[in-house]
Amino acid sequence: MKKRSLKRHKGRVSLIPKINIVRDGEYSLISTTTGRVTAKQLASLFMTVKRRVPAGTKILPRVFATYPVTAKPLEVRMGKGKGSIDHKIARIRFNSVILELKSTTPGYDYLEILRLSGTKLPVRTRVAKNI
Repeated sequence: MKKRSLKRHKGRVSLIPKINIVRDGEYSLISTTTGRVTAKQLASLFMTVKRRVPAGTKILPRVFATYPVTAKPLEVRMGKGKGSIDHKIARIRFNSVILELKSTTPGYDYLEILRLSGTKLPVRTRVAKNI
């Protein structure tokens, strides 16, 4: 039996809204557009949130970069097959929860923290309070 390759077609991100239910968090960052987010952008988002929230607040990621993207080296002629895996992305659908915050402490403006952190992503986002 032939082993399945890790390389995939790029495909399209569906415009059908994802019915994504908030699970545990009190505040959540939700996408309002579709797009592709790289692993570096997600790491930047999580680091920004981690720096701004107080200790003890749990950051619950709901989107993970698991989709491989290939690229060929610069100045390589056409042909000779598909390139090697360059980086990984996450396909973000409309209305999908990107991250949640749990066990928040009073005195912090979590809506503003998530709004400012959402600017790190190439998709538009909104912030929701889940009570």
